[in-house]
Amino acid sequence: MPTIQFVFSNQLNKQYATADGGPRFYIGSDVVYQGNHGLSNLQQIANLVYNPATYETEFGFWANFIYPTAMCESRGSFHCLNTYDRAAFTFTFMQYAAHVPNGDFVTYLRRLLQLPKAKDYFPFLELRNGFIWYNNGSSAKQLEDAASTQGLMNYLNPDKAALDQQELISSARMVHWSQNDSANRELQVNCAVELFKKNMKQYNTRYNLNGWPDYICQVICDIHHQGRAKSSHITSILTATTNRQTIYTNLLNVGGNVYAERIRTLKAAHKQLMDSGKLGKKVYNTAAGDFVNV
Repeated sequence: MPTIQFVFSNQLNKQYATADGGPRFYIGSDVVYQGNHGLSNLQQIANLVYNPATYETEFGFWANFIYPTAMCESRGSFHCLNTYDRAAFTFTFMQYAAHVPNGDFVTYLRRLLQLPKAKDYFPFLELRNGFIWYNNGSSAKQLEDAASTQGLMNYLNPDKAALDQQELISSARMVHWSQNDSANRELQVNCAVELFKKNMKQYNTRYNLNGWPDYICQVICDIHHQGRAKSSHITSILTATTNRQTIYTNLLNVGGNVYAERIRTLKAAHKQLMDSGKLGKKVYNTAAGDFVNV
């Protein structure tokens, strides 16, 4: 199958494209932020929003555990896009950011390049020894390693001060692929579950969370995912009292003066899961490295 060809258009500072003559789709809206010029796509489309029930068969409890953070990051949109801040390129329903070596975005893209449709969307990207390379047939260059992703950032978004053609192409590829390939969306969820499982093991070591309820653990994961508080702040809340309801309330409100909307979304998602019996029934178990029934 030949590489997908995109034709671009804009209307009222909104960027659109068609792929191989198909229907026009929205890539993102122009955003200028702290001297950067990029795109933002927070659009929600039916059937392209994360629904934990769809993934419970495969991922069980974890499909619900990641849900509150997904709602906070993107309202669950699988094509959530941000190219206007220091990360240069952020994508997926969990907003994986390209600026972190061996980080969530890099892990996602490495695995994305192993899907059957990878060459249709990114014909010049490939994996070599586990790292992402650019190879146009006449020259090849490694784009990221354990120390830096600067080459990858430059490939996806060469000029953060301007909205250029390569940035449009990278964004269109990501948005269209996620909208038109269920394997892409499944991979996003798989990566999120694996990330939260790994993080929980680290947080258990850091905070001694053996026997702690799932809802408290979820808030800790969300705080760290966004980065709205340091570990010392979390530790002070966990050790200030033995009343776990108070601890939960205090953790929920971390950063509320700055991130009020996120906190409201997080609380609403927790309530939704608790009301449906999907949260509040398990505790973390160190030996299992997982959540177990109370």
